[in-house]
Amino acid sequence: MPTVLKYLDTSFENITYQDYLLLREAPHCLTTVTPHDYGWWVYAPEHEILDDDARLEMRKAGFSKSFIRLMELAATLECGWIRFDIDGESVRSLETYRWVFLPEDARKFFGR
Repeated sequence: MPTVLKYLDTSFENITYQDYLLLREAPHCLTTVTPHDYGWWVYAPEHEILDDDARLEMRKAGFSKSFIRLMELAATLECGWIRFDIDGESVRSLETYRWVFLPEDARKFFGR
């Protein structure tokens, strides 16, 4: 039987601009980030709720509580990945942030 994977599809609105900058610098952040045409796939270990040490390490690295909550939501839903998409819907039960892509980010995502 083939493996079927689940992922959490969301907007960039669920993370802060600082989270975005940290993820953009992958592989130097604490998770795997893979670009797609309109955003990123971010690895979120399914079945692995972050313990206090992991949360502290992520906070020390500069990630927001919102990003950590999103990672925990993905684990709770048994999703192995979070798909950040420029047109994705935000998770309404989590904080949202309004920030604008800088011109260099738009060029990277949309080739403009």
